[in-house]
Amino acid sequence: MGIGGGGYLYLLILLLTLNSVLMRQSLYHWAIKLLFTAASATGGWYLLNLGLEQNIEKYGTSFSAVDFLLGSDRQHKLSQSTLFIRWIILYIGCVITLVWGMKFNLLSLMTDIKQKFKQRFKPIGS
Repeated sequence: MGIGGGGYLYLLILLLTLNSVLMRQSLYHWAIKLLFTAASATGGWYLLNLGLEQNIEKYGTSFSAVDFLLGSDRQHKLSQSTLFIRWIILYIGCVITLVWGMKFNLLSLMTDIKQKFKQRFKPIGS
């Protein structure tokens, strides 16, 4: 008995989030970050396939949920390698978006902290 499709998708979200935090917050060398991202994207591919339905009957054809989400249309099935490349592009795009968002959030938090610090500890006589 496994954790079910939803459990695998939750693990995928957790993996994506941890990868983004590692890219933004850690002090590791960039090569280690890229290696972890490559491993996470590959692991995410397996979690995606485990979490989604393998056989969907729709529009008179049979395909997987990954084909449905990452494919170009429903008439032509793409090879697993093409779907994997599309997954890698999507995964890296998500990581970049989350890292960029964390950067701006951190900058706004630091600005707020500096302003509150200046207000609280005003020099005497000013």
